[in-house]
Amino acid sequence: MPTGIDNIIDEESEVQRQMSQTYALAFSGKVDKIKKAYMGLSANPASGEFAAEVENCYQDIMGSGGSFGFHDITEYASLVLNVFKVIKNNKMAFNSRVLELIWQSVKYLEIISAQLKRGKVALDISNATVIKLKTFETDLVHYTTESEKKKILLVDDDPDILRLVEVVLKRSGFNVVTAKNGPDALSYLQTDMPSMILLDVAMPGMNGFEVLSQLRSLENLKAVPVMMLTARSQKEEIIKAIQMGAQNYMV
Repeated sequence: MPTGIDNIIDEESEVQRQMSQTYALAFSGKVDKIKKAYMGLSANPASGEFAAEVENCYQDIMGSGGSFGFHDITEYASLVLNVFKVIKNNKMAFNSRVLELIWQSVKYLEIISAQLKRGKVALDISNATVIKLKTFETDLVHYTTESEKKKILLVDDDPDILRLVEVVLKRSGFNVVTAKNGPDALSYLQTDMPSMILLDVAMPGMNGFEVLSQLRSLENLKAVPVMMLTARSQKEEIIKAIQMGAQNYMV
């Protein structure tokens, strides 16, 4: 015959089970949201906006995990957030190796999601992704000295043109980084140096000539080759681009 203590334990277990099921449903939505944010970052690695979106998703997971009593989730999210902190402190670029680690961190959330549905979460400290997250700060050389093909920074506000040119360049063997506007391009150039910049002329906010002017005013960027891109073939624009220091002009 169950005692009063047994009944209390059973009630607590049932409460924990119900909390787990409730949070498991919400957690699946959070995983979908962070996957979408990551896709934005991987397509626009020079964009601080997309990086902040992924980071905010992990902050949400860290807070909600603690609220529901799943402290291993909080611990895991804090490991990923520390990676973002180190990236900011060292002004690192979201290159292919960094992006791959972040994607693996997102994939590990699927393991946590499956554990939640069973009612118990345990962080696997032997998991390769967890180990890489823990050692990220001490293994920066691996993430900052990647040996890659010639890198081209492609800047265009039109997503269709951006994607088309990116695909063509990648098929030709180039490593391509994209930026959807001038400010994103300048932000990226604070952390990484491409072999060439392909720069759209007609962009809102800061047009290609304004970006080029900024590039040529900075000592460390003066020598980076710049090719201007435009849908128009106006002679005045071509002359202006060359006079401002562009190496070529493509229509």
